[in-house]
Amino acid sequence: MFKFIWAFDSIGIARVAEFLFFCLMNRVSYMGIRSALEMGVGYEYYQDLYVINLAVQALCVLSDYFWLIYACVPLYFGYFAFKYFLVWANSTGAKEEEVEDEDSQKKKKQKVKYIKSR
Repeated sequence: MFKFIWAFDSIGIARVAEFLFFCLMNRVSYMGIRSALEMGVGYEYYQDLYVINLAVQALCVLSDYFWLIYACVPLYFGYFAFKYFLVWANSTGAKEEEVEDEDSQKKKKQKVKYIKSR
């Protein structure tokens, strides 16, 4: 908003799109934080997006090249998606665990000893 007042004569479609994008990102991240708090789940990813958005808004007053900070967002979420994919790819199958559980349950049943009382 400060840039609109400071350089009003240079406002074009790009500046209006920039302002609308900032408003949209603030709204999405704020609603995500609010809904996560209502449900009682983690809101860390929304908070990260909100902080990045506020930093870009503050720094874009100085230079338009601070828009490049938004390149961190897809890289950040891509890193977490890749990490979850690696965990999934390296995990053992659920069928093997079920077979092991059945075998251990059979062994536990066999080890039970009964004591006679008088």
